[in-house]
Amino acid sequence: MKFYAALQENHHYTDYQIKVIHYALITIASEISKFLMLSAFFFALGKLTEYLWAMLLFLCLRRYSGGIHCKTYLGCLAVSFGYIAACVLVLPSLSIQLQTQKILLLGSMAVLAVISPIPSVYHAKLKKPQSIRYKIYVLIFTGVYFMLVSKLYRNPYYVTGFWIILMHTIQLTIFYFQRRFTNEKSMDEQNA
Repeated sequence: MKFYAALQENHHYTDYQIKVIHYALITIASEISKFLMLSAFFFALGKLTEYLWAMLLFLCLRRYSGGIHCKTYLGCLAVSFGYIAACVLVLPSLSIQLQTQKILLLGSMAVLAVISPIPSVYHAKLKKPQSIRYKIYVLIFTGVYFMLVSKLYRNPYYVTGFWIILMHTIQLTIFYFQRRFTNEKSMDEQNA
């Protein structure tokens, strides 16, 4: 706490600014710890490079389209583990035909074009130009994957990325309808 006291004394930070810094430090520490734990797990399985690839793609999608946010550290760790483990260890063993992959990627692009980005309730609402820019980034990303599908659809890294896109689209759709249902419910309560 000396760090925070020094910020207030020497730099005249407000209580609110101290809380924001504290939140940011806790968030960074929790994200690094989750990343290291999952890295150790996938390293032990000999799947570290696949995990790192999956995380890179996931973070790109997550950054520009949003997604579900858990309320606790353990909840977030469990969901992150399940999501990445499914995309790296389980789902790539499913054999999906090239045409089916194309259809699923086009479907993901359409869904993401309509519902993304969906920022966390903890972040400021995006302005229209920023929202459009994020949507374009996500569509370029998934569009590149769609263009590469014919050449790489059996490549293990490509397959992992395909599942990351598909699972991300599913969870974003769930989050979209969950938020919409919650908003409609609160509007009904206000009108009652």
